[in-house]
Amino acid sequence: MNWQNIIGNSQTITHLQTLLAEGTMPHALLFVGPEGIGKFLSATIIAAALFCEGEQKPCGKCKSCGQLSAKNHPDLFVLEPDGQTIKIEQVRTLQSNIAFAPYMASQRVVIIDKADCMTAQSANSLLKTLEEPTGNVVFILIAASRQKLLDTILSRCMVIDFQPIDREVLAEALVEREIEPAVANVIARLAEGSFGKALRLLEENGLQMRNRALRVLEQLVNPDMDVIWRESSELSELDRTKIFEVLLDLNLLFRDILVMHSDKNSKLIYNIDVVAELGLEMEHWSVRRLLLAIGEVANTEQMLKANVNAKLAVEQLLIKLRDL
Repeated sequence: MNWQNIIGNSQTITHLQTLLAEGTMPHALLFVGPEGIGKFLSATIIAAALFCEGEQKPCGKCKSCGQLSAKNHPDLFVLEPDGQTIKIEQVRTLQSNIAFAPYMASQRVVIIDKADCMTAQSANSLLKTLEEPTGNVVFILIAASRQKLLDTILSRCMVIDFQPIDREVLAEALVEREIEPAVANVIARLAEGSFGKALRLLEENGLQMRNRALRVLEQLVNPDMDVIWRESSELSELDRTKIFEVLLDLNLLFRDILVMHSDKNSKLIYNIDVVAELGLEMEHWSVRRLLLAIGEVANTEQMLKANVNAKLAVEQLLIKLRDL
């Protein structure tokens, strides 16, 4: 476990290394950015560096580095959602645990993953600890967005923004892992700057949701309404998270067709492996229809986030897309 394991965000990583080297690490950090771009890995490596007994931190050889790599370092605490939220009971347990002196290191590190999932009660409870920390503790909060966090928590943290990984950097990292360059380029485009998503796409059936979205797109021009009913029924039976994935991929397909109206060979096309299929769909989708379709998909995503019945939302979407 070392800094070289982190892909992209080189300036951000250099800044964090400087804080460590100069001994100016604040007691609370907030890492903000999309999932799968190295925020949790960076937090873990900072913990390793703070605990490390070697000269090059983290050295990967000392007892502390070994225990952290084995995920059993006694001075590292990781808090993550229990279900959909981080509950106040979890924060209270954490507060009890960090009240004691460090066991091995000179300080303790707390990583709170998906901190934007804290309930109002747990966030307020954590705020008291951030305002009056007991002992030598470094808190690293990780969130996809700062909007859901209390302003008072934001004010207690040094906010570090992580950006999506550049497509070329991501593709190069995949090639280094013995992925064929042509495949790496496709995956890098589809992953939207997330190494985590890239790895998921490389798994068996990793493109299943994208291919499902492509099937939906192709069925929208079918004059047989029974096809639309069947498609919406099957889609609505998926886990809600997977429905969101299909909708995201569907909008990316619409976006690609929109780009292809200007340039069929554009480097801005995400789904370059199905350009031929998208070319066939172009004749059915004018620029106006595409813009309306993208808006309808976005509206459906908002409805699903508001816990509208998935079957009704999906049926309504497919009918509207068919009738545009």
